[in-house]
Amino acid sequence: MKINSNIFKSYDIRGIYPSELNEESAFEIGRAFARQNNVKKAIIGRDARLSSPLLFNELAKGILAEGGQVFDIGQTLTECLYFAVGNYGFDAGIMVTASHNPKDYNGFKMLKKAGNNLHGLCPLAVPDITCPIVLTPRSCIIESCTQLFLAPVSIKAIPIFGCGIVCPV
Repeated sequence: MKINSNIFKSYDIRGIYPSELNEESAFEIGRAFARQNNVKKAIIGRDARLSSPLLFNELAKGILAEGGQVFDIGQTLTECLYFAVGNYGFDAGIMVTASHNPKDYNGFKMLKKAGNNLHGLCPLAVPDITCPIVLTPRSCIIESCTQLFLAPVSIKAIPIFGCGIVCPV
């Protein structure tokens, strides 16, 4: 099985669904993610794109095929996934999203926990699945996730403009 090497970006995996990134590649990426990171307990979130549940299902099956447990955080924001990985005993997490890209794109942001730090994983492209997909720690580290999200706030509501989840796209 060939995986389109164009989907492997500097900090994540993303491509046009289903021509570049599809269920079959999601399954293989899930397997590689679990195997290379010794994932025992992973949490997966997704954005509002219509393809996100389909990619989630196959990604989860790939992790399960390698003996990992998968927890579904559902439709959520990337920051909520980071918080869950940092605070609830997960080894790793994946967000199914293409971030700011148009609705026909989708992808994966992957991270693993190491002590109190969350390491983003950047994929190295390989054109053929017979060669393993290599996921390496990113140079930047998200440190102490709890400090990012548990800082005291003295106001009652915070308006968030932009990337909130409203409805499927």
